[in-house]
Amino acid sequence: MKVRELTADEVVFSLKIEEDDLPMDFDSGDKERDGQLRRELKDRLADGDLWAWCTVVVTAQWKDWKGEDTLGGCSYKDEADFRQDDGYFGDMKDRALEDLNKGIARTAETIEELLEKGIDVKPLAVKFERQMGGG
Repeated sequence: MKVRELTADEVVFSLKIEEDDLPMDFDSGDKERDGQLRRELKDRLADGDLWAWCTVVVTAQWKDWKGEDTLGGCSYKDEADFRQDDGYFGDMKDRALEDLNKGIARTAETIEELLEKGIDVKPLAVKFERQMGGG
């Protein structure tokens, strides 16, 4: 069963942040400045500002299917800062969409395999084809 890939216009993207336990190991060559930056980030975290040091998860969703991309070791002023056009957000959306399309393709392959084995999944296959715009 051939399925077409979804485009960014057809899915809903969401973003969430989580606590990150990666160490703040950065080395600019200026140990004093690096230490100051670590203290600033830890102070922001202590004040509840999770954007100071976090893991970002971008999800692409279409109907019941989801694809994700995750990036740890992030430090941004806020969500708007992360979403800037020249940042990682666009790339993460692309990878989440790719993951979503792969998941849908795996579902189609599984349905085909079950049908080939004589397992009655026709109601599921028909529903899947209708959702994908093929029936």
